[in-house]
Amino acid sequence: MEVAKRIRGNSTEEIWQQLQDDFSTLTTLSDYAVLIEQENRNIELTMGVHLGGSEEGGYEYTTITAPLHPGHDFFFTIYPQDVFTEIGKLLGMQDIKTGYPEFDSQVIVKTNDALKFKKVFSSRDTRKVFESLSGYSLKITTEKGKGSQLELKVQRALTDISELKRVYKAFYQILSLCAYITT
Repeated sequence: MEVAKRIRGNSTEEIWQQLQDDFSTLTTLSDYAVLIEQENRNIELTMGVHLGGSEEGGYEYTTITAPLHPGHDFFFTIYPQDVFTEIGKLLGMQDIKTGYPEFDSQVIVKTNDALKFKKVFSSRDTRKVFESLSGYSLKITTEKGKGSQLELKVQRALTDISELKRVYKAFYQILSLCAYITT
């Protein structure tokens, strides 16, 4: 999806006021895309609601992505636990224990560096966002030609502006820590 809108700011509050103003002008949310430029970082937010036809099912999504520094060698994936992940764990699927019991009971964690992961998720507020969020995956991906990026995919449109703000703030916190953390 091509990003036509840009929002710039130095703080989350500054960004959020502009985003809230932009949301208030929308009559429908079929495809929304904005490039957020905050503290020399480019974060792409895309969202959509597609109702589908008479026999087609509709779908919703929210995606937040941001590039990481070249040479980034820390990777992780998290997503909510469910009955299928419990079966997967019985069959040997990786699930790192972080030492944060509430977080460990709600999410599956795969990483190549458990110590860095624990540092990135050291904020209780950040962990709470992902403990309560459903239908998502948050991961660091690497695509040829694009490098590494932090990517959050949610299987619904986060149209509640306060929920979207909480998720964005947690994403930004993780992005900031991934960029600077060392063991």
